[in-house]
Amino acid sequence: MIVDFEGKRFYVKFYYINSDNHRILTHCQIICDDGGKKIILNTGTSYKHPNDNFVKDYGRKIALRRALDLSEYLKNQFFENDEQYLSFRKAVWKRYFEFTNKPYLYREKKKK
Repeated sequence: MIVDFEGKRFYVKFYYINSDNHRILTHCQIICDDGGKKIILNTGTSYKHPNDNFVKDYGRKIALRRALDLSEYLKNQFFENDEQYLSFRKAVWKRYFEFTNKPYLYREKKKK
């Protein structure tokens, strides 16, 4: 998945790893293409419990959320301020929902 944000191109990649004890790991990498030089910005991993059913979409969402939680050091290296970082997160999630073709459903609380 490719996300273009303020003149920079970011790649979001998902990998699936099967382990011997029937745990499936979903691994997400966010890679920044900085003028032909690719830098891994962050990674996130979700773990499936052996008793759970494997749902690719759930694993991707958890891994992506964990990959988007950047340390203060990385935030300062790649983004000028918190607003720019939050805009980046929104752009990634928007692109993710376009990529999966599963729109985010926001349910309002029922009014009594």
